[in-house]
Amino acid sequence: MFRVYTGSATNLSMVILATTLVTVWALVAGCRIQATSDDGLIVRIGEPKEPEEDHPLPAETVSDLQVVDHRPVAGSVNQSLVGTVSVRFNQALMPSTVNPDNVRLMLANAPVSVTLSHDPDGHTLTLTPAVALQPRKTYAVQLTHGLMSQEGEAYGGVAWTFDTAGPIGVTTQATIEQCMSATDLAMLVAVNNARSEARQCGAMTKPAAPNLSYRCELDAAAQRHANDMAAIDFVSHTSSDGSTLAMRISDANYAWQSVGENVAAGSPTVAAVMTGWLQSAGHCDNVMNSGYTHFGQGRATSPQSTFGVYWAQNFASPR
Repeated sequence: MFRVYTGSATNLSMVILATTLVTVWALVAGCRIQATSDDGLIVRIGEPKEPEEDHPLPAETVSDLQVVDHRPVAGSVNQSLVGTVSVRFNQALMPSTVNPDNVRLMLANAPVSVTLSHDPDGHTLTLTPAVALQPRKTYAVQLTHGLMSQEGEAYGGVAWTFDTAGPIGVTTQATIEQCMSATDLAMLVAVNNARSEARQCGAMTKPAAPNLSYRCELDAAAQRHANDMAAIDFVSHTSSDGSTLAMRISDANYAWQSVGENVAAGSPTVAAVMTGWLQSAGHCDNVMNSGYTHFGQGRATSPQSTFGVYWAQNFASPR
């Protein structure tokens, strides 16, 4: 069964597939609307975070100069491609020893170009890569015995590794830690993989598009709608409280120029729901739209509902 509903500013289509996947898409293209809420609702994006605990790092040999905290933490995964490496010591460092011979970021045994800096009190050094890190790579940080404290204490040396995430654009580490689940990361990677090559969206050939980056505001708007669809057991772009896509994104304090949405129900995994969307011209067009730069998604489940799993993707470009 295929139904198409058209309107002056928003086009909607609903496709019921044999797999019981229900997908709906909407696109508000090129709209320039004041980003204010009609009902005054403000969506809170997470609770205030507790202070993060320190992560000491034992040196290879005993020294009074010690690492009391380091980021990314040794062995961490899904790290941002645009992040920095920071190391905090218990003593101030001798500035002349903070150099590329003693502080290195490595990829496949080759040095990565970084800018080295340390804070005014000399306890924290920062490595800022010259270009974005590569996705799905293992990087190594090396601190040698040449590092010294201002009192002349030699450091014991250490090395550790961390893994970067897949293609997630310029999504920051703060965003990853604040609002992204493993499913959110998987969906962003799936969307950017789809955008990485030209594809046929119905009768239109869409060229490859730049990677999207994740925004917590769009995550909040999408999750709000997914929760609503799961709780009330419906699939629509209009929420049970009457709010529209544009209203939900404005409510989340995102000042937008254009927005688009894909919603679906019944597909259990990221791969399955993306397959359904990419096989539908309207949904595919949203995914491949080069005018969008930001992305957020929501997933909600309800065993008592008709479809069990409900999805919402929000695409946007800022004003």
